[in-house]
Amino acid sequence: MATLADITFDNFDPPWLWIGVAVVSLGVLGWTYLGMYRRSGRSMAIGLFTLRAAGVLALMVSLVKPGWTRTEEHTQKTRLAVVLDDSQSMWLSAPGGEGVSRYELARRLVTDSDFATALRRRFDISLFNINGEPIPPGKLPSEPTAEQTDLLRALRSASSRLRGRSAAGILLVSDGRDTSGRESYLAAQDLVTSVYTVGFRVTSPSAGAPFDLAVTAVDAPQRAMVHNTVRVRVVVSKDTGAAIEPPVQIELAGSVVAAGKVSLPQGAAQRVVELSFTPTQPGDFSFAAHVPEQPGERTGGNNSVSFRLRVEAEPIRVLYVEGYLRPEYTFLRDRLSSDPDIDLVTLVRSASPDQLGATSALAGAELLTPERLKKIDVILLGDLEATMLDETAFRALRDWVSDGGAMMILGGYHNLSPAGLPATLLSAALPVEPATGAATQIDEPFQFQLTPEGRSHPAMFLTGDLSRDTAAWESLPRLAGVVAVAKTKPGAMVLARHPTASSDDPDHKGYPVLITQGFGKGTVALITADTTWKWSRYTRLTGQPDTMYVRFWSQMVRWLARRDVLTQRPALRVTTDAASYPRGKQVAFEVRRNPAGMVPGTDKLPASPSLTVRTPDGRSVPVQLSQTADPDAWTASYFPDRGGRFTAEARLAAPALEDAPPRDLASDTTEFLVQGSPLELDDPSTNPASLSQIASLTGGVSAAINDESSIRALLDALPDRAWTSFETRRAGVWNSPFLFLLFLACVCVEWVVRRKHQLI
Repeated sequence: MATLADITFDNFDPPWLWIGVAVVSLGVLGWTYLGMYRRSGRSMAIGLFTLRAAGVLALMVSLVKPGWTRTEEHTQKTRLAVVLDDSQSMWLSAPGGEGVSRYELARRLVTDSDFATALRRRFDISLFNINGEPIPPGKLPSEPTAEQTDLLRALRSASSRLRGRSAAGILLVSDGRDTSGRESYLAAQDLVTSVYTVGFRVTSPSAGAPFDLAVTAVDAPQRAMVHNTVRVRVVVSKDTGAAIEPPVQIELAGSVVAAGKVSLPQGAAQRVVELSFTPTQPGDFSFAAHVPEQPGERTGGNNSVSFRLRVEAEPIRVLYVEGYLRPEYTFLRDRLSSDPDIDLVTLVRSASPDQLGATSALAGAELLTPERLKKIDVILLGDLEATMLDETAFRALRDWVSDGGAMMILGGYHNLSPAGLPATLLSAALPVEPATGAATQIDEPFQFQLTPEGRSHPAMFLTGDLSRDTAAWESLPRLAGVVAVAKTKPGAMVLARHPTASSDDPDHKGYPVLITQGFGKGTVALITADTTWKWSRYTRLTGQPDTMYVRFWSQMVRWLARRDVLTQRPALRVTTDAASYPRGKQVAFEVRRNPAGMVPGTDKLPASPSLTVRTPDGRSVPVQLSQTADPDAWTASYFPDRGGRFTAEARLAAPALEDAPPRDLASDTTEFLVQGSPLELDDPSTNPASLSQIASLTGGVSAAINDESSIRALLDALPDRAWTSFETRRAGVWNSPFLFLLFLACVCVEWVVRRKHQLI
C-alpha cells in the first residue's frame, strides 16, 4: 500500500526554485484578482482566483514530474526440478511391481501419491523429460518413448533452467539405465545444485525375464566354387530365459539359402550350428547368418552377422610347362595340385636336363593354339631352352600375354641364358635384360629379402603388419642361388633382391630375385631363384608346416589370375558417411563398383546396382541411387524414421538377356545405428548404482521407489527454504491526461465565467 512518502518528483531539483516560482505565481495571480475582487464582489473573485490557481498548480505539477512508488512483498516456494525418465527401458516391468511397468510407478510417484502431494505443498515444481526438455502442466507423456538415455545431459539441462532462482535441487526418477556409454559421473560435480535420485532395486536376469539371442560368430570360407557345397558354422548364444529352439538361417539379398535350428537349454547357453548351401551363380556376395527375432526377446539388433563369400565361376586354370623333372617342379606341382581352386595341367619335355638337346621341339601349333590359351588363366614356364617350343608356340604365348594373360617364369640354368627365352619372341615380355655371354649362376645360399615394393605387394601379404610380414619372409630357409641377370627393364617392379649387387647396376641394390612387369594388357612375373622348394622341405624336416611356401605360391598364382581376394577390394561396396546417427538425420550412402574385382566372365555383363534399407522392424525400403561423375560410383540419401540397427544392402544385377536369365553378380551390406530403442532394451536390469553415484557426488540422497522409509528420508532431506521477494512498481503522474484535463478545465471555465460577467 502506497503512502505520501511514496511520492517522488523527478524534476524538483532545486526545491527552493520551484517553491519560489509557485509563491511568485500565486502572488502575481492574487494581485491580478485583487481589482476584480473590489469591482465584482467577493464570492465571484474568490471562485475565479481558485480556478486559475488550480490550473497553474496543475501545470506546475506536470513540470516537476511527480510519481507514485509502491513496494510489494511476495512469499515464494522453493523451486524443485523433477526429471522423469521417459525412455523405452522404462517400459520393462518394475522389480517387485507385480507386472507394473517402471514408468507407471514413476509417473504415479510424481503425480498421484502422497509423496507428490507433499512436494507440491512445499515446492514450486518444474517437470522435465529425460532429454532435459520441460513438460508443460498436464502434458505428461502417457508412455515412455525416448530412444536414448543420457542422465548427465538431462541433469545439466534442468540445472541450467534453475539458475537465478532459489532451488531445492533436482529430483531424478529413473531406472538408472544410461545408453551414452558413460561409465563415470564425476562431471556431475559441476552441477550448481544437489541431485536427489529415486530408482529401482537391482534386478538380474532370470528364467522368466526377457531374454536375448545373439549371433556371436560366423566361421565361413572366403572363396568357393560355383555349384560346390559351402559349409558355414554359426555360433548362437542366449543370456537367460527358458529353453528354446530358434531357427538359424543363411540369407542372401533377403532370400534364405540355408536353414536349420539350434537347441539352447534354459539359462545362459551357447551352441554351434553348421549349415550348408550350394551357390548357383558366381560373384562377390555378402551373406548374413541370421536368427529371426523370437517372442519375448529384448532386441533383434544383434541377431545377424554378415560375411563375404566370393563364388568363382571356374577354378584357376594353370598350365605348367617344364623342361625337365627337377625338385622345383616336383614340390610346386604337388602344391598346386592340392589347391581346390586350381586346375593344374603340366607339360614336361624330359626327365633329365641331359636329354634336352636330344629331343625335338614340341609342336606349338598343336599344344599352344590361341583357342586353347583362351581357356588358360596362368602359365608357368620352367627351365627350358629356346628349342623346346617352336616359333608358332612362342608367338602364341606372346600374343596371349599381350591380350591380358598372366605368365610366370621360374629361373633355371637354361631359360635365362642366351639360348633360352631371350632368343625367342618372348624376349620382349621379359622384365629383365639377360646377362651377356653364358648365364651366370650365383650358387651361394642367400636370404630372401623383400624390397619396399615387395612388402606391400598383394602376393606377399601375410598379416597387414609390414614389420611382422618382413620378418616372416626373412625367417625362411635360405635359397641355394639365383640367375645373375644384368638389369631390370623400365617399368619393371622388383619385389625381392639378392644381397649381392650386379656390376651393371649403378645403384648396387643387389641382383633382382622376384620381378613383375606389365606387358600389353597382361602381366609377367619372374623369379630368378629355382629352389623355393627348400621353404617346403626344410620346414617339414624340422616338424613345422610349410605355411610360407603354400602362401607364396597360392597368393602369387591368385594375383596373376587377378583373384587375390585377400587384399583386393570387393567387386561392390556400400558405405555410409557415419556409423551412427541421431534420429531423423540424413544418412548418406555411397555405392562403388570395382570392375577389377568382378569374377572373370561377369565383368563384361551390363549391370546396374540397387540399394535397399532394411529397418529394425523388418521392412525393406528401396532407395534411389544417383550416378556420380565417376561411372563406377553412385550416391543416395535416406531419412530413418525410428531408432535401431539398420542394414543397407547393395546389389549388382545383370538384366535378363535373350539367352540368359537375370542374375546377381555382386552384393554388399553395411550396418548403421540410429540412436534408439535397441540400445535401451539390450539390458533389462536396473542400475541404482549410477543413481547413487550421482546423488553422492552432488550432495543429494538416493532412494528406492518401493521403499517407503527411504522415500520419507529423501523428502525430509530436501531443503525447504521459502523466500521473500520485493517488487517495486512506479507509476508516473505528471504525464497523466488527468492533469492536462484539469488545467484545461480550470482555464476554460474561468475564461467563460469572466466573459459572461463582462470581466474581460
